Amino acid sequence: MSIHILNKEHGTAGKILSESVQSFQRKKQRSHELWVLSCYIDIDLIESYVNHLLKSVQITDVYLAFNFAEIYKIGPIETKDKLLSIQSNLKEIGVDFEWKSIF
Repeated sequence: MSIHILNKEHGTAGKILSESVQSFQRKKQRSHELWVLSCYIDIDLIESYVNHLLKSVQITDVYLAFNFAEIYKIGPIETKDKLLSIQSNLKEIGVDFEWKSIF
């Protein structure tokens, strides 16, 4: 099952994700992947969303693709460091994390 969210209400995506997860027919299956494709990304929210969703479903992989122009907020080095930190933190709880910036 896929969840497609077109959200202009910043900050409410977590609620939408939670409500959508409740409609999964196979919530208890062994693996779910979270795919995020976004023009706008708040890197600090990735881990909190994953941790929130892990309360309801088993997530094994998270894939993130975002607009390269978004790194201006904190810079390329800091962005890479944050993403590597997220990757390490999620790996500790058994979730693989991959990302790609799109030009």
